Amino acid sequence: MTTRRDFLRHGAAAAGAIAFKGFPCLTALAGPGATFFAWHNKTLDEHIHLRDTSSKLGYRFRSVSIYGDGNANSSYFAAVMIKRPVVVAQRDWPLVAATELQGLFDAQAKDNFGPVILAACGSAGSPTFSAVFEPQKPIPLVRVGMVSGDISNSKTIQAMNSQAKQLGLMMSWAASYGDANHPSFAAIWTPNLDNTSWNCEGVLDADAACQQRFDAEVSGWCRPSFVTLNQDSRF
Repeated sequence: MTTRRDFLRHGAAAAGAIAFKGFPCLTALAGPGATFFAWHNKTLDEHIHLRDTSSKLGYRFRSVSIYGDGNANSSYFAAVMIKRPVVVAQRDWPLVAATELQGLFDAQAKDNFGPVILAACGSAGSPTFSAVFEPQKPIPLVRVGMVSGDISNSKTIQAMNSQAKQLGLMMSWAASYGDANHPSFAAIWTPNLDNTSWNCEGVLDADAACQQRFDAEVSGWCRPSFVTLNQDSRF
């Protein structure tokens, strides 16, 4: 039997760390032969130091979370770095203001680098992002500042998911930020090369609804491939 704890643990391992300010400052140190390196509740300087140390050992980001106020002195980070058979090139920016994101995206696209991770925190009107880019062709579809609502509204994440499916794309990353009154979303969609059947029907689910959705999806031979949580404990 799969419990909610199993669901969150495996979902987080597959897609990202679910982290909360106030948890103990844990770091999983990479020993000889280790395939991953992980930490959470780290300051910006600590995050950068851990990134640089593990990068020199051949690790690359698999997940990044940012939480707090979005400022250099009041933001905290969680991350998982892994070793792959072939080391990939990565470029990352831990703190990117919303006003700077488009310029960063355009500059990286000119070098054929596209985002693979886009974490976010702060208000819907003034978020802060943490971004990781890798060589990609084509450059993925990316949207920020989306809301939840009717599929007929082009500003909703539901509408963008529908458009992505029509374009043969699949969601590869998502971030949930803002607050209870103004929740907002960012997401990345990449080519669905295996023609995998997917959905993102669970948006702003409370605990009980999340468990019910999980049970229903698993009964139809689906599995969670990405789990993200906002500051109001909505999935």
